[in-house]
Amino acid sequence: TLTPTPVFGMVQTNTSEGARIRIEPNGTTVGFLAHGAIVVILPETREVDNLIWVQVQTSEGLQGWMLQSLLRRVTATPAPGS
Repeated sequence: TLTPTPVFGMVQTNTSEGARIRIEPNGTTVGFLAHGAIVVILPETREVDNLIWVQVQTSEGLQGWMLQSLLRRVTATPAPGS
């Protein structure tokens, strides 16, 4: 069986507190991610009040929702020799 290649995103924010990660779109904040943090973008998206929310997972395993506008997709670079 083929395993889907994860889609990664880099947080793009200009605030000192970072980007909020929420329990649900526009819901309670469960954490903050600094500018430049890398997350896995999960397949589910939702539109709430004309804003697109994407479900993400942090490197620590925390899952939540972020505004799509705060993420830039990045391509994973294979390790040498792989």
